[in-house]
Amino acid sequence: EAAPGRGVMSDAPVVIRQYAHAWAAHAARALLEAHDIPCLVVGDDAGGMYPGLGYVRGVRLLVRHADAVRALALLDETERDAAREGDDDAEAS
Repeated sequence: EAAPGRGVMSDAPVVIRQYAHAWAAHAARALLEAHDIPCLVVGDDAGGMYPGLGYVRGVRLLVRHADAVRALALLDETERDAAREGDDDAEAS
């Protein structure tokens, strides 16, 4: 029998990324949801009154523990692809 908490994946949400801007967190959320990974964006900007709070507190992207590795791999791959496209555009100029 497995020890409590060992060998059992939790559905509890875990923070996988923190962003300074809500728009970046929501873009990442859209990407993950397009790949059937449920996620949640959590941030406090006082109801939009103080958007600068994102710089201080950050806007967090959460997924289920079971989806964390897949979600991070997808985000990393997308960021690498975007960086490559940026390099290609710079060379073409």
